[in-house]
Amino acid sequence: MSFDIAAIVLFSTAGTYFSRVIPFFAGFLDRLPVFFKRFLQVMPVAALGALLFPGLLTDFSHAPAAGMVGAAAAAVTALFTKNLIFPVLASIAAAYLML
Repeated sequence: MSFDIAAIVLFSTAGTYFSRVIPFFAGFLDRLPVFFKRFLQVMPVAALGALLFPGLLTDFSHAPAAGMVGAAAAAVTALFTKNLIFPVLASIAAAYLML
């Protein structure tokens, strides 16, 4: 591995690590207004959705309805269960049946 690649990996790791550790040591987060607390709670879900949605469109380019039906099955199942495995299984089954 060249020095440039090792430096990129090292600095990326350090940046990610510190951005995740800082909130644990920041005392001001307890005094944030309710709006900002709620925003910070839903931000990971919004980011995950932004990462997953393009994958639905590109991975199922030959049958885009399968991706949409799988996502809808996962959403409906997630509304009625608190467990993570059931929406995943529902989306896999729905996409498989559509293909």
